[in-house]
Amino acid sequence: MKKVRAHISGIITNLPKGQKKKFLDFYDQLALVCRRHGWQTFVPHHFIDPEEFPASSPAEVYDLEMRDLKEADVVIAYVGQPSLGVGMEVEAARAQNAIIILMSEKGTNVSRLIRGCPAVIHEIEFADFPDALKKLNEALAKIEI
Repeated sequence: MKKVRAHISGIITNLPKGQKKKFLDFYDQLALVCRRHGWQTFVPHHFIDPEEFPASSPAEVYDLEMRDLKEADVVIAYVGQPSLGVGMEVEAARAQNAIIILMSEKGTNVSRLIRGCPAVIHEIEFADFPDALKKLNEALAKIEI
């Protein structure tokens, strides 16, 4: 049985200071849900957070992300806030034939371009982070890779 590899994607660089920890913790919790399903995970902020790793060059960040995306079977992308990096990750995942799960708060106006990506298999709208984790768990239980 193949070990499924999930890439967790979400805004990092332009997170407001007061929200950063909350979102980075959320990404870690998304990865934990994946690991409970036996999946391997890659959570970029552990390697490329500009505040934690200021010496990483843009080229190094790009190479690390693209290397992981080439191995990813699934990308779980938080799209509740605009992020150029998340958009690039979603398109790179599509090009590698990975499947994509989009996640955003209910009522968020998510770009139709990203929502129309043919690799998107689930769009999860959630009320709060605990609701997001519950809905992700339910979605992952239905995925067969």
